[in-house]
Amino acid sequence: MTMKEKFTRGLHAVKYGTIGAISGALLMGGVIIPVGGLVAHGAKYASDENLTDYSLRNRFETAYSFNTPESHKYYYSTPVVNGYAQEQCKEEYLASPYATYGATAGAGLAGAIILGGAGIAMAKRKEKQR
Repeated sequence: MTMKEKFTRGLHAVKYGTIGAISGALLMGGVIIPVGGLVAHGAKYASDENLTDYSLRNRFETAYSFNTPESHKYYYSTPVVNGYAQEQCKEEYLASPYATYGATAGAGLAGAIILGGAGIAMAKRKEKQR
């Protein structure tokens, strides 16, 4: 393999790896996590519970902000069983900025690896065609 071929393969790996990293991170951080938050939020309304201080704004603040006030990380629910209200519970939103940004970074890394490898494979295929 010549130096030119190595350079071309490396260039393709960087080019497509960058595209994969950006698209993976944008897809995870801009689509998958927000839609998952909306689905989780809506599913709680479908249950038989009386919810106090349950807010979509607080859920996303807890998921994306490291400086969330303690009062915004929790909500209160009162389960209703057979038409009778039970004891009120303090529950935490299942969201964390560490999980949000970790998943976004993981998706970016996975996209970079996958499309970087695809870029190398494309460069090899072009070399064989010549």
